[in-house]
Amino acid sequence: MMRVVCVETFTPTNINPCGTYTWGETEDYLVNIRPCVPVAITTQPSNQTTSCGGSATFTVAASGDNPAYTWEQRTSATAPWTFVTNGGMFAGANTNTLSITGATSAMNGYQYRAVFTGSCTATDFSSAATLTVNPLTAQVSPTSATICNGSSQQLQIQNSASASVTNTVSSGPISLTITDADPAGVISNPISVSGIPANAVVTDISVNFNIDHTWVGDVDINLIAPNGQNLNLVGSLNNGTGSNGTDNFTNTTISSTSTTAISGAPAPRTGTFAAEKRAGYGPTGNAQTATDWPALLTTLNGDWKLAMADFAAGDEGTLTSWSVTITYTSPVLADGTWTPTTGLYTNSSLTTPYTGGLVNTVYAGPTTTSTYTVVVQTPTCTSAPLAIPITVANPIANVTQPTSTEVCEKGTTSFTTSAASGNPINYQWQVSTDGGATFSNLANGGVYSGANTGTLTIADAPTSMDGNVYHCNMSVAACNSNVTTSNVTLTVHANPVLTIAAAPFTSLYPGLQTTLSATINSSSTISNYEWVYNGASLSGSNATHVVDIDGLGEYTLTVTDANGCVGSSSNSVVITDSLNTTLFVYPNPNKGAFQVRFYDKQNGVANPRIMSIYDSKGARVYKKTFTPSFGFGRMDVDLSAFGKGVYYIDLTDAAGVRLAAERVIVF
Repeated sequence: MMRVVCVETFTPTNINPCGTYTWGETEDYLVNIRPCVPVAITTQPSNQTTSCGGSATFTVAASGDNPAYTWEQRTSATAPWTFVTNGGMFAGANTNTLSITGATSAMNGYQYRAVFTGSCTATDFSSAATLTVNPLTAQVSPTSATICNGSSQQLQIQNSASASVTNTVSSGPISLTITDADPAGVISNPISVSGIPANAVVTDISVNFNIDHTWVGDVDINLIAPNGQNLNLVGSLNNGTGSNGTDNFTNTTISSTSTTAISGAPAPRTGTFAAEKRAGYGPTGNAQTATDWPALLTTLNGDWKLAMADFAAGDEGTLTSWSVTITYTSPVLADGTWTPTTGLYTNSSLTTPYTGGLVNTVYAGPTTTSTYTVVVQTPTCTSAPLAIPITVANPIANVTQPTSTEVCEKGTTSFTTSAASGNPINYQWQVSTDGGATFSNLANGGVYSGANTGTLTIADAPTSMDGNVYHCNMSVAACNSNVTTSNVTLTVHANPVLTIAAAPFTSLYPGLQTTLSATINSSSTISNYEWVYNGASLSGSNATHVVDIDGLGEYTLTVTDANGCVGSSSNSVVITDSLNTTLFVYPNPNKGAFQVRFYDKQNGVANPRIMSIYDSKGARVYKKTFTPSFGFGRMDVDLSAFGKGVYYIDLTDAAGVRLAAERVIVF
């Protein structure tokens, strides 16, 4: 501490630190001496991506005493660094934020870093950040089109003719008190924006501000545009609860393109955030009226203002600076070179052919389907070629009508239509279930497929669809051409329904026969019968089928009617053998050749049988071992070489036990 006393006197002893005087002045000075805080980067610059002709911003944040910045760039990761100077495409070369407008393709891969110093900090560097500049992409409206032959389609380049421009207007240092516990709040000094062309296309608008406040949750901050629209930027933080007790907004930016929430962001909220856009928030009389940024952008030039209010007691704040930044492109669209020139015109009446050169808009009127390409040029960029296909449509003519069709139940059929000319044709099949009085659109699924093609297919058709009426609506939208085909009818024939039975027997032994027959329900004459025996078709099938002992097994029947519809028996009939201990010999009498059958009942296993035959004198004339199939297995004998007479058959098993005996007469 130091006191300086200056007194009008001729006696020096009258001058003392605590004396009194008539003429003079006393001044007290207090000097606080504290350690110098070195500058340290708290936020490094991040990589940025833009398009050729676009803008990019590199930002650093630092702590410490009196940081000073200078930006450097290099053309690659191995090239030497050079200082950036303001002018041309660069702004903010000596601030913590470097802005680039109208980046060129040649700058792709450039790197940037901030050189910083401080009161007690030697020169140092931030980390390097890379700029990626994507090529200019041609934007044309439309990117493809279908036109009717004889008409045309306007093709217009949508790229801006100029590079993106960033306009920042700042308040400079100010000191505006945000009154404590005052819902009416305060309005900032206006920032006047000018020079933005009418109908400029805004790509980003942002507000940057610095506010000293010890409880930021108390504060609402709204932006008022020149058109009077009001948007809430900060709404009491922490989701509107106002519970955020941390301090200060330091270099805080609210941007129309950011999606980062500011609620919950750590103090002092340095960075770029999205507007909170809270309905009803803001100072009394200046609550939000707009729901989003576009409502503010109808008038860009003029006075922009901040409306701020503190809604709770105990803390008072001060706005120390703020700025508005608007990034936009000129409303003037770029030009391009179009190829091929055939079928292109520079006027809508198609009287002035395009012969080449840079133009923004052409009119395509080819007579056949064509693909055009355009290369867009701006003052700093040239795009890659963009292909624009133009499909030339023709009206529908010479329609091939569908025809009515018949199908058997569960069968598949289709209706087909086409046109000798007309493209591209849209097809819509329709069905009527009331004889053609009303129709409804069909969709693929269930029994239908091809509902939007020239061929409608019906699969697994049920009899409930018998009598449905169909037609197809054909259209070429580009030519306003519409045709409805004639109505056609679907006839669905029911398949025959049948059951089969055997009479008079279902169990047989040698000498017995039974007859298989069917009971058929059909609306048409049966034209074909197919008996199936043990899974194999029997040739020469008729309405009935006679079965003897050699036909034991399972039978089914399939029939076909005059409409070609097929039905199979809902049941099967199994003919079995009948247990009988008789030795069957037949024919008997015979001329020497006959068959012998005897029931084998030993658990379904075919067992050897020894057959001995004796003549009337008792002499054995025949002996043979048989292994017949299980059941009444057939054993064939031929005694024609032994002459006429009565013979005696003796059948034993392999052990010699007699099974049966019988006489046979040979004549």
